[in-house]
Amino acid sequence: MVELSSFYIHVSTGTDYGREDYDAAAGRATGMLVNVLSSAEAVSALTGDAPRESCHSEIEVCIEEHELVVKAVVDVRAPEKVKCDKGKLTKMLKAQACASEWPKLKIAKRAVPLEANAA
Repeated sequence: MVELSSFYIHVSTGTDYGREDYDAAAGRATGMLVNVLSSAEAVSALTGDAPRESCHSEIEVCIEEHELVVKAVVDVRAPEKVKCDKGKLTKMLKAQACASEWPKLKIAKRAVPLEANAA
């Protein structure tokens, strides 16, 4: 049997961008998250080395309440439910080269309820 564990990640940069700077900043912010979520080693560290069959993520970037925000839903299929270590996620994201651009960077993570997975 395969279990689905889903997580919602919300990265707030604390910085607003105008039209002329938005695309480049959005690319850097998205790349920061992609660098972590596309690394098998990073995902293993985040999930406590839990065996997994797949890890799929969908990422969205936008300006929300006057700041650049990156959101992601991460679906992990594994023999058992897995957890995502928020502390390690925060460290990995803040270790990215572009993270220094956002001194007010905030990362939130929560599990997506099972009912939402059924949709």
